[in-house]
Amino acid sequence: MPELIVPNWSTLGEVIRGAEKRILICSPYYTDRSINFLVDNLGDVPVLQFWTRLNPQDWLSGAIEPNCLLALLDTLIHDGRTVDLSISSRLHAKVYAADYKIALLGSSNFSDGGFSTNIELLVKFVDDEAESILKNIETNLPQKLSNMNLEVFKNWVSTSEPIIKNLRKKPDDSPDELSEIQRSLDELFVPPAKNPVNPKDYQLMDSFVEWLRKNEYLPGAKMLLARHFNTDGNNLTGHFKQCYYGALMFLNQNMEIAHYLTEELKTIKEDKIYQPSDDILEEWVDYFEKHSSMRGDDYNFSVLRGYLPSSFGGTCYGGGGGISTFKRMLPLVAEYLSEVGGRD
Repeated sequence: MPELIVPNWSTLGEVIRGAEKRILICSPYYTDRSINFLVDNLGDVPVLQFWTRLNPQDWLSGAIEPNCLLALLDTLIHDGRTVDLSISSRLHAKVYAADYKIALLGSSNFSDGGFSTNIELLVKFVDDEAESILKNIETNLPQKLSNMNLEVFKNWVSTSEPIIKNLRKKPDDSPDELSEIQRSLDELFVPPAKNPVNPKDYQLMDSFVEWLRKNEYLPGAKMLLARHFNTDGNNLTGHFKQCYYGALMFLNQNMEIAHYLTEELKTIKEDKIYQPSDDILEEWVDYFEKHSSMRGDDYNFSVLRGYLPSSFGGTCYGGGGGISTFKRMLPLVAEYLSEVGGRD
């Protein structure tokens, strides 16, 4: 029968030491202490599955330590063990398992916060229940992850680590500074387009801004103009530009969604932010992930990823992101396209 537990390092250590054939660690966050803890308790288990996410902002903040993870995986490979490193920028699940005998599922990240300082809960499954749960996870989760070759991971870490160290000395950790690291990661899974998409003349940002000025009465228009011209002093002009081109590219490829959003715009009150439906959000995230390395003269999707939270396919966490700008932008860009003409 499942057991609800308040986790600590000792409970996790019991799970890891109980494995004979395989350890599964699934967590978006991990630190040097948690990696060292795994080393101390791993024993001779021949297989390690490590499912996580790689996010330059997480690395900069210390929420992840890819260099420590690389050192562990490199050692295991040289010892003749099997390593499965799989990642997704949207991963939020936390699972810890020993073979098919024990599984812990819940809120705890693989970190001090998850197993020491935070108030967390995990559900412990054993024997047949653990096996059933884990086989269900293996059926559904890996297809949402991307496997990463150790040599590729090593190259990405060695190239990115000096940049991260340098940025940690600066007070400004803006997504623009991290965009090239994010782009190099995106391109490992989504090859860059050979011919970047060039918006038509009437789709350039200046044309949209002029249209907004003529339609300030529309919900969100005044706020977006304040951000574009920085009259509110929030320095979100970059958010405006990247969110505009992201919405433009997406809707120009999905005009049926654009037509739907033009109707939605009529229902939004002036002081409210548009909330996309689950279906539209799923379509956007799918498009964004498939085009994550795309950029042109006026836009860079790797920068946009740094402005948006993971629920929108981005890598931003906490405040200060561009989600409110993007939400306001979607129905307005849809209306703009419906007036000036969308995809030919």
